[in-house]
Amino acid sequence: MYVSGNTTVMVKDFARAFRFYAETLGLDVKLRAGDDWAEMTAPGLTIGLHAATHGEPTGGAPGVSIGLQVANLDDAMAELKAKGVQIARVIEADSRRFAYFTDPDGTWLYLAQLPG
Repeated sequence: MYVSGNTTVMVKDFARAFRFYAETLGLDVKLRAGDDWAEMTAPGLTIGLHAATHGEPTGGAPGVSIGLQVANLDDAMAELKAKGVQIARVIEADSRRFAYFTDPDGTWLYLAQLPG
């Protein structure tokens, strides 16, 4: 039934959010339509950035976060920290490791290092 999909993140300051997702996180820019919409991609994930122009809530929803899998969590955290991202917490569960942080609007994201 579905052909494709994306996760849409409503943002207060489109230019700031675009820089964060493209430059800080290093996601690929698939499409940019002015300062209202952009599609950023990582393997298996498309994030749509949308300017909140009609009073839509920003900052993510409680209980929702965007995950990005990395090969080496320590290296990925060091790279983000060097770009000014504050890691809120690191969780280790069995052989899995997760590092949580937020985008400039407070939307939760996490890095995941999984076994194998």
